[in-house]
Amino acid sequence: MILFILFLVSILILGYILTQRLSASFIIGSLFGVSSIFVILFLFKNLYLSFLLYFFGWSIFLFVKKKKLKNILKINNLELVVYSCIFIISFILFDRTFSYDISNNSFLIQSNLYQDFGSRISHIRYFSNGGGIIPEVPYFAGMGLLYHFFFELYAGIGEFLGTRIDITFNIISAFSITSLIFLLYEFSLWLFKDKLAGILTPIIFILGSDLSFIQLVNKYGFNLSSYYHHNSYLVGELLGNEFGRNFLNINTIVNQRHLIFAFGVFVFIIHTVLARNEKLTNINLLFMVLIISLLPFWHVQIVVVIYIVLVSLAFLLKHKRKEILKILLLSGVFVLPQLLLIKINSVNELVFRPGFTIANNLSVETFSLFWIWNLGFAMIFAIFGFIKSDLMQRKVFLSMFSLFIIANLFQFGRDIFDNHKFFNVFFISISMFSAYAVSWLFQKKLLFKVIAILGIVLITASGFFNVLVIKNDVYAKVSDSLQTSMGRWVKNNIPNNDIVLTNGEIYDPASLLGVRTFLGRTHYIFLFGGNPDIRISEKNKFFAGENSNEIKRILSKNEITYIIVYKEGKAPNLMKANLNFINGNFRKVYEDSIAIIYKI
Repeated sequence: MILFILFLVSILILGYILTQRLSASFIIGSLFGVSSIFVILFLFKNLYLSFLLYFFGWSIFLFVKKKKLKNILKINNLELVVYSCIFIISFILFDRTFSYDISNNSFLIQSNLYQDFGSRISHIRYFSNGGGIIPEVPYFAGMGLLYHFFFELYAGIGEFLGTRIDITFNIISAFSITSLIFLLYEFSLWLFKDKLAGILTPIIFILGSDLSFIQLVNKYGFNLSSYYHHNSYLVGELLGNEFGRNFLNINTIVNQRHLIFAFGVFVFIIHTVLARNEKLTNINLLFMVLIISLLPFWHVQIVVVIYIVLVSLAFLLKHKRKEILKILLLSGVFVLPQLLLIKINSVNELVFRPGFTIANNLSVETFSLFWIWNLGFAMIFAIFGFIKSDLMQRKVFLSMFSLFIIANLFQFGRDIFDNHKFFNVFFISISMFSAYAVSWLFQKKLLFKVIAILGIVLITASGFFNVLVIKNDVYAKVSDSLQTSMGRWVKNNIPNNDIVLTNGEIYDPASLLGVRTFLGRTHYIFLFGGNPDIRISEKNKFFAGENSNEIKRILSKNEITYIIVYKEGKAPNLMKANLNFINGNFRKVYEDSIAIIYKI
């Protein structure tokens, strides 16, 4: 734990020296610090050595920048207190959704996060287990499938340094959202020169503004007890039209922690580019280029978002056009090879498919109702804020509105729902302009003040009910295989780079150990752009045990060295295994109440 705290301190100091802003210190420090550790790890293939070289380089940097280091002592005390309070509240929120029961060595995962965290824990353990030398999806080992994995690497570093997995993941998540809150406040404050708008912007963004509170009233009437114990996010429904899956509420925040971090990078870049009336210096311009160049493995979709918004700003702002184009062109030199590397083993394609998740039922009516439900009263106030804003402010809004248009026309991944990241960023502009509208009204006469108060209640009502969902949600308990006899045997006997074939799937005990497995949860592989069809067939053939020659070919081709067969009830969604065939052809090297392990 102490080593991880020291690492976090180094990150915060590094970020503060680079930006001279407490708000951006964690985001930018992490971007450079964790990325540099990965590069060193990739070159030297030793995590211990990577940290030694990182701290050596960090010490030299501190010596060179010792004058700027003194500025840390000048941080405003009130700002530091507010930052600390928000961090503590955020950590409690994240700890509520994902924690650990030390009494029986189990992960506690809220039901609304259960599916996605089957992937997150596997990635984290893969890196904390020392498998970070090969960047890949660990439950699709050897296939070269890449996804933005640096946030999980970050958490893996924390566990590697001796901090429990849930604590390290929740700490970096809490720092990420705290930084985002401050960055949103500063961006909105700069844009509108209005403190109340700055304060309201992150509140609206995090809570969301959909109309689910109306459904809640229809469902429970005015039964306060039912509201208080409400424990499920309501799907979109308006005037008899159902829209399904939610994406503009707090569930996205607690579930997709890496996305919060990426939001912070986005806000920092756009604010920094816009906030200077004079031209960016060459140093600042190169700094923006470096930040964007480091981002693809943190969150690839947000890189696309940044490019779309910067292109829009270059079109709308003549005085910023040249420097924005320089940023785009120079960063593209480093970003495009990374995007091509990600694309090589991905079957993702850009597809013209208007309508987002209502593409199969698209009409003017369904489109209008869908967005009225999702944006709620914030949309009305944002339109009013747009009318009251000046030309520069409107251009900022329009630059983000381009995301709304593009994501409603094209599908950017295997699942069109992945487009929600574009709309989440667009909602930043909705949050800022609706906050400005509320603040503008609040500064007028009594009637307008009443409208402003009513407005903020209507905008955030659903969000407060969604916080109650987090309070009331039930936990799924997942046994931590790292604390079992089988887990200890695997850690001590199976090399990190070996590929293991199991009959497990989601929450495969081997994946929870950080082991490279042949095929895990196919749903995630599909979403990441992989094609698991061949491996699904090969896995079925092996565990059916009907064609010995074909099975030998599969094992040899995929360089599989161990087989793990879990016993009934010891892992979810188990595939039935032909034990007579396996026992007759492979050497058993370990067995306990959880699994049998065979060596090829």
